[in-house]
Order: sequence, then C-alpha cells, then structure tokens
Amino acid sequence: MKLSVIQNKIEEILNKHHLTIELPKSPQKMQEFSSLIDSQDEIVKDLNLFSGNFYQELEMDSPYINTHFDSGLLAGNVQLHSHSFYEILYCTDGTVQYLVSDRRYHIQKGDIVFIPPGVSHCPIFYDDMKMKYSRIVLWVSNLYIKTLTDQWNLAEISSDLLSTAFLLRTDGTRLADLGRYFTRGLYETDKKEPFWATILYANTGALLSELFRATTLYKDNLPTARKDSLDPIISFIEYHFKEKLSLEAVAKEFHISISTLGKLFKDRLNTGFYHFITQRRLIYAKKQIELGSAMEEIAVTCGFSDYSSFYRAFKKEYGISPREYKTLIENQGDGSAG
Repeated sequence: MKLSVIQNKIEEILNKHHLTIELPKSPQKMQEFSSLIDSQDEIVKDLNLFSGNFYQELEMDSPYINTHFDSGLLAGNVQLHSHSFYEILYCTDGTVQYLVSDRRYHIQKGDIVFIPPGVSHCPIFYDDMKMKYSRIVLWVSNLYIKTLTDQWNLAEISSDLLSTAFLLRTDGTRLADLGRYFTRGLYETDKKEPFWATILYANTGALLSELFRATTLYKDNLPTARKDSLDPIISFIEYHFKEKLSLEAVAKEFHISISTLGKLFKDRLNTGFYHFITQRRLIYAKKQIELGSAMEEIAVTCGFSDYSSFYRAFKKEYGISPREYKTLIENQGDGSAG
C-alpha cells in the first residue's frame, strides 16, 4: 500500500472520530499513531491497514524516487521484511542494530545502509530496549535504475553492485559530505519548487554513483558488528530455510536448549522461531515471483509442503495472494503503479 493512500485513510479515520492528531507522514510515525490510539476499540477496527507486516506492504508513490524523514522510537513492531525497490537509509542521529540478510550492522550517525530489492532486513533488539534514531529514507525503483543505466550507458554499475547490501561509515571520514545528497533530495521533495523532480532524479543518480565508487575505493569504511550469539544461527537459517527446519534440530545444532533458542528470537527479533523462517521463505518467494517462476514450483523450492500452505502463509503475511502480488509487480515495472 502506498504511503499517500495510508495517509488518506488515516485522515478519514481522524475525521470520522473527530480527532485532532497531527497526520503522520512516514512509516514509523504511522505505526506510532496506531499505538497512540490502540486503546480505543472503535478506532482500532478502522485501523486494519496496520495489521500484518506493515513495512512489508509498503509501495512507492512515485514510479521512480520517494524520500522522507523518519524519527522516533523503533520499538518491536518492525519485523523481518523486504521491498520490491531499493531502500537507502542515512542515519542523522542515534544508533540501532540492524539485520540485513544474514549480516548484522551497528548503525550510527553518518552511516548509509544500501538495501537492494528482495533483501530481508529488520532491527535487532537487546534487553527489551526501545531504540530511537533519526534517518532520511530514500526509495529508488527498479524502473529508475533501468532508466539510469540505459540512458546514461553506465556499464560500471554492474549487477553485483546493484544486488549487494552494504553499510558505509561516513562520519569523521572523507565521505562525510555524502549526507548532503540526502538532505538535498528531502528539500526538493518537500518544497517542490520549479524543476524539483529533475533535480531530485539527477541528485539521486549522483548519490548512487558516489556510493558505488565508495564501496570500490574505501572498503575499510564497510564495517560489521562484533560477533553475537544470534549471528551463526541466522546464517544457518539463511543457508537452510528452504529445507525442513525444526526448533529442536536447530537448538541441537548450536548446543542450546529449545527454550533458549525460542526466547532469543522473541527477544531480539520480536517474532517466533517458526514465523521468522516463514517470513524468510516468503521473502525468497517474492523474489521468485518477480523473476517469473511458476507458482507451484515456488511453493516447493521455498520450503512449503504444497501450494495451499504457501498461499495461506503469503496471504496471511501480506494481505494479498501470490498472484495479486505478481500483478502488482508487473504494474510497477511498466510505471502504471505510479
């Protein structure tokens, strides 16, 4: 669902219930809005748009580029998800730990995180804490990337560069001025002065070029977090999620108790062990749908027993069927979704 559509629905709910709450303008603020009024039963019934994996269901408003500023408490309502577009985060303040695919990053002020389409990601929590951090979020569509590479003949932007997630540390380095691209994009989007879209598209192209250059020249600025007990377990699941996995078998593999393993997922990732595996399988399934694989084949290769099980899990997690998702992606590919 597009952010603009969600905003319109929220505005309708506010008017219906005669509420004077500031209209939220970003995904995080929308979930804070939902939490703010979740004690009022009538309103909760109207807020079914927040059910399921909210972040997983987000779509771009523009067929090319969206950007917004997000700030607030990152509580346990953000689960493992992926997008059909590129997501680039620029941390302006605070700190947070993030799982991107099977790698864990400690994100701090000045860090830039590049997340390609179909790559699973979510925050990791420690000691039931709520993390507050501010970031500028940039969404870039596959259509924009294709237009950029085709029209500019940018052979240097390889498929490896576009498909690899990374964290770039800029604070206190020669890369510190990369933040200006994010603030400029945000300014153009907010002000919408003459030729703002042209400047936004050119600014984003320059930013992407700078990021890809930096990953090539400054590999020392690509840090990872210190090892954690969760890391090898996530890596194990990443390599085996297509297979039959049980809580007992994975606990035995890492010489820990079943209760310890279950608690680790609940505390750090805000979800159960089996739900996490289902989410990972579905993220892989989405990618296969985008590639045009047959639905029945996808169900089996992703680790589901049959298509019916796959269909039910997909519908429950995302609110649409696998075939509806295929139609949605096809519309985005030709620009008709914007």
